[in-house]
Amino acid sequence: MKVVKVFSIVLLVIFVISGCGKDENTGKSTCDLANPIEELMWLKEIKTTMTNCSCEISILQATYDNQTVFYTMMTDPLCVGVQTITLLDCEGKVVENIKQDKFQTFLGKVSNVKNLYRCKTSN
Repeated sequence: MKVVKVFSIVLLVIFVISGCGKDENTGKSTCDLANPIEELMWLKEIKTTMTNCSCEISILQATYDNQTVFYTMMTDPLCVGVQTITLLDCEGKVVENIKQDKFQTFLGKVSNVKNLYRCKTSN
């Protein structure tokens, strides 16, 4: 549980820091990309930090409240933990933090979920 909490804090700091700066995809909608995990630098940085995961954690893209969002989530059925999901827009800015007590409502509102990357346990 402590590893998940530390990992979440590290990701949040990366989100906040990487959300500031110049859009490197000028002239093109950042959400209209063939491979956002490689084309959005802030998302690529998140992927780079995900190594040696003790539980499988995924980077997901979805539609939430009619906008494209990105977030990380524990997707390992063998790991149980309390997590807050931070939804990020195409520029890496925080849209909303979904706490555990609002998770079921979130699942009802989210659609078009795509798993962009999985950090799997290394056995």
